[in-house]
Amino acid sequence: MKHLHPTAALTGALLLLLATVGLPAQTTPAPVAPAAPAATATAPTTTTAPVANVDRYPNIDSILPVPGTAPWWVQRHAELVARIKQGNVNLLFVGDSITHQWEYSFPTEPEHNYLPIWQEFYGDRNAVNLGMKGDETQAVLWRLSNGELEGISPKAAVVMIGTNNTSRHKDWTPVRTLNGILADVEYMHRRLPNTKILLLGIFPSTISPLKSATDETINGLLRSVYSGSSYVTFMDIGNVFRKDGAVDGSLFYEKNGKYQHPNAAGQRKWAEAIEPTLSQMLGDKNKLQK
Repeated sequence: MKHLHPTAALTGALLLLLATVGLPAQTTPAPVAPAAPAATATAPTTTTAPVANVDRYPNIDSILPVPGTAPWWVQRHAELVARIKQGNVNLLFVGDSITHQWEYSFPTEPEHNYLPIWQEFYGDRNAVNLGMKGDETQAVLWRLSNGELEGISPKAAVVMIGTNNTSRHKDWTPVRTLNGILADVEYMHRRLPNTKILLLGIFPSTISPLKSATDETINGLLRSVYSGSSYVTFMDIGNVFRKDGAVDGSLFYEKNGKYQHPNAAGQRKWAEAIEPTLSQMLGDKNKLQK
């Protein structure tokens, strides 16, 4: 198995934390810098597990598994766990509201009618949407370690997370959010060692120049970390949302100029951009080839 780029040395603290809080490990180790052996305890059900050497790693809170508390969030998580328990899962989509909105169906509002596109590309692929609006990397890690990966072995998983971290935490360094993304991806690989992961860069937005610069830095680091990886393919498809070098507002549904969520046209651009790579991972027909 190929090793990660030296940039991955920054994840030593990350894997130490994953071991310490008791996230279950598989027999296939993550190819990263040396870290403490992974624990075999069951997944955490609280966020109060002790953390070793916190003082040495001041940013370690960015990779703690933290659940949502809103009733709808708790209910959706339960529904996703119930779907996973049914089995027959060949493809996962993991992320926040941008992924969650694949399920939205508004036939009288074409701009917000995403479900037909999902059905067109993924309806016959036994795909499950693990998107949760509002989630940061910490909430995703909690969900994944509390039933949303239990008992399945999909061929592929599409992961796109991090934009809420960089939107809300303006004082965070790029590496702090980066570690959260890596925590999600590496945990997935440990639990699903046979699943190929298609990791997408954070989509472009116009929230602020600081956020855009931070997202670009994170995407560059992700590309470096997973260069040559045997289990992660990194893709930055940001250019499909740009026109003449600027974010194309016609592909987003916000009307205030603070573009972050693709509309249905933008979501189709996403599906088309990853389809050649995803179909190879799944070993099926490219949906763009009629």
